[in-house]
Amino acid sequence: MKEDANRHLPLDPEKYPKNIWEKHPDENSRGFTFFTTYRDMGYKRSHEQVAKIHGISGMGVAYYSKPCEWVKRAEAYDAYIDVELQKETVKTLKAMKKRHVDSTRALSTALMLPVRELLTRVNHGNVDLDNVSYSDLHEMVVKSANSMTKVIDTERKVNDQPNEIIKNQHEGIPEIRVALPKLTESLKDKITKEYAKIDESNDDSNN
Repeated sequence: MKEDANRHLPLDPEKYPKNIWEKHPDENSRGFTFFTTYRDMGYKRSHEQVAKIHGISGMGVAYYSKPCEWVKRAEAYDAYIDVELQKETVKTLKAMKKRHVDSTRALSTALMLPVRELLTRVNHGNVDLDNVSYSDLHEMVVKSANSMTKVIDTERKVNDQPNEIIKNQHEGIPEIRVALPKLTESLKDKITKEYAKIDESNDDSNN
């Protein structure tokens, strides 16, 4: 027992491995097993729990814990795990954002396909819109505008671009609000007003 005890006098800090939560050269397997149990408990770790799990006394735990610097090594391990978890979280968020961006682009492309095809046919004189009522045209345009508004809003969000930038008042600096242009909404309003005028004109003509 004396030889074993001498091995657990305060561990030589010069001999610690790079990651101090790993096995010290002067640390025997029994002591390191107790330490790994303590280390891996996380924020719920305690000497009492180690003693209960391994069936040893509190003095038995203290025999290993203090000279082998369990607390210091466990805290270093916690810091390491936190950094690794942050890296994994960032990696996951980046992958999720890429999926959202790709999905938004695909949706935008899909919505524009019929629009492009319609423009191509109109330019080549292959579409006859004379028999389409103003109200039907108005409804088609408004629906397209609404769809594009949602796509544009989604695209801005996945690219971390808010619809409004706000600078709160601080140390005498007045609050500044910069509203980013919402071209789709503006265009939709103009189209609605123009078609309303056309409908009123047609009603007057019919009367």
